[in-house]
Amino acid sequence: MKNKKFLKLVVLLVCIAFSSHAMAQFDLKKAISGAVKMAQAVTLTDEQMSEYVKEYITWMDAHNQVCADDNAYTLRLKKLTEGLGDADGIPLNFKVYYVKDVNAFACADGSVRVFFIFDGYNE
Repeated sequence: MKNKKFLKLVVLLVCIAFSSHAMAQFDLKKAISGAVKMAQAVTLTDEQMSEYVKEYITWMDAHNQVCADDNAYTLRLKKLTEGLGDADGIPLNFKVYYVKDVNAFACADGSVRVFFIFDGYNE
């Protein structure tokens, strides 16, 4: 019985000795900040998410060149998405951006944005 307790004590001391270097690098502020962010993410409501998405889409539309409704790329996207009015009751809205990189994204509010590479000329 004494041998088991002694063995457990030795194992514990070895673990402490080897983890002391890792503990020296442990940042309590970052750990607390991460825990707070995780709690906020877990308790995020649908209304809060809608506000975040609305703010993001408004910012993206204001900070990217949006193709006009009669632009060839907008017309092409409209043709490709014909019949896609909503997804699970959420109305979809599509826009094309002139940007430097090809990309696309969709948000929970039904906003879908397609990025087209701007090469210096308009059609």
